[in-house]
Amino acid sequence: MKWHYFIIRYIPSDADEFLLAGRCILALHHFLYRNKANSIGIHFPDWSDRSVGKRIAFMSENEDLLTWFKKERYFLTMAENDLFEMTEIVQTSLTDKKGVAFVRNQKAGKLTSASKARRIRRAKRRAEARGEVYKSRNQESDRELDHFHSIHMESTSTGKAFTLFVGKVEEPGTGLSQKEFNSYGLSSQNQQMVLLPIIS
Repeated sequence: MKWHYFIIRYIPSDADEFLLAGRCILALHHFLYRNKANSIGIHFPDWSDRSVGKRIAFMSENEDLLTWFKKERYFLTMAENDLFEMTEIVQTSLTDKKGVAFVRNQKAGKLTSASKARRIRRAKRRAEARGEVYKSRNQESDRELDHFHSIHMESTSTGKAFTLFVGKVEEPGTGLSQKEFNSYGLSSQNQQMVLLPIIS
């Protein structure tokens, strides 16, 4: 299975990698939405427990689509101002040994204060509709979460800020054949993940 990718490196030594990753992901989100495509995914080659790293990669089996995406105005402007360094598009393969998936961690999103408050309001409305008194149940405090990073985003349609909770999963390179990412270039944790080659 052949994959194509290019890498963006944030040049300033004091660059906020979470902020810039969020803006790069937003550029991808807009591109995918405009072109009704979900075949470009994100990869963080320098991922660690502390950070998503100062590089972000975009990968696809569709080299033409990736070439088109690389010409996004945001990337070109940042490169012209010596804030981004972009590699050429190169080809790689997923081996049988190991691959990586970057997933949207929905469990983490459900544990935020805002999400809890929404669910409590919804539960209260349902209880009242049944003529019952709402009783709070705290069942989520014992949940264990895989490691994840929080990337702050802003919705273009609503203007509201939200957070993408992103995790990394490493798996054997065989058996995962899903090819579509979500609209942020991430895999879903719920079903099959899009397994990507490990790059350095």
